[in-house]
Amino acid sequence: MQALCSLHEKIREYLEEEVGVEYWSRAHFNGIRYNTMTTNNAESLNSLLRSAREFPILALIEYIREKMQSWFHDRRIDAKKCTSYLPPPMEEKMYDRYNESKGFEVKALSLDEMQKQAYSEYIYPLSNEVDWKIPDSVRSRKVIRPLTRRGSGRPPKKKETISRRGAQVSIKKDGGVMMYCFCHS
Repeated sequence: MQALCSLHEKIREYLEEEVGVEYWSRAHFNGIRYNTMTTNNAESLNSLLRSAREFPILALIEYIREKMQSWFHDRRIDAKKCTSYLPPPMEEKMYDRYNESKGFEVKALSLDEMQKQAYSEYIYPLSNEVDWKIPDSVRSRKVIRPLTRRGSGRPPKKKETISRRGAQVSIKKDGGVMMYCFCHS
């Protein structure tokens, strides 16, 4: 952000106040970031099992069973709260839109009137790029590439510790050998 602001003093004001941080920053995005439309099931499960991937097979299966059981329990509770066929976020959205539209006036239009309104404004197609007249103030602006770059290869694994139900499972790589420590408190 500082690099952007150093190029022009009004960038911060524009991005934060006019556009809104939630529209350009993933960290401040208000919506659901990951759902069935953006990631597939295998990627979601890989992400979930990243911490348990190095467990012995029985511990891994127990971890998956616990996770699935908690998901089904949480969703069953949410489903019992539903009062209509729509999920609660959609029901709320429909209710809000209905309240916003209460004051609208609806007019009936004939097909001729609709076509006249649809084509009432001019449409200007773009000419050939070599014929464009670009002002020098725009042409002289410097466009820079992003300052960050993702490293190549897979990121290194970290030591992971997972606590659940009073047991602590610690994973360490010692000279290429995986060591598991199950400690009960």
